[in-house]
Amino acid sequence: MENLRRFGHAYGMAFQIVDDLQDALGGEQEAGKPIRRDLQGMTHIHAEGYEAAFHRFERHIDTAHRIATGSSWPPVMTLFIEPLVATYQQLKRRAADRPKARASGRRKKKHA
Repeated sequence: MENLRRFGHAYGMAFQIVDDLQDALGGEQEAGKPIRRDLQGMTHIHAEGYEAAFHRFERHIDTAHRIATGSSWPPVMTLFIEPLVATYQQLKRRAADRPKARASGRRKKKHA
């Protein structure tokens, strides 16, 4: 039961980070929902910037994958991971194409 809890936490965190990245970088059609609504509140990107969000996603998805493949669960559990990783990779490429000033996740203040 502990493995299921750990998998759920790791996968859920990875999913939320991808959701935040989609909101910041994706289009409504691929997100399947109106975008930029989440940006009104605190997101992983606002709190950490893109690079830290990427690192956290990779850490969480690695944990989820390790739990799913290292347990006695049916192999179908890894099928949840593959589409999330594909979406993440697409969003990471899109972020790399953005200007560096915006990639930090924080906006610079204008000085008067």
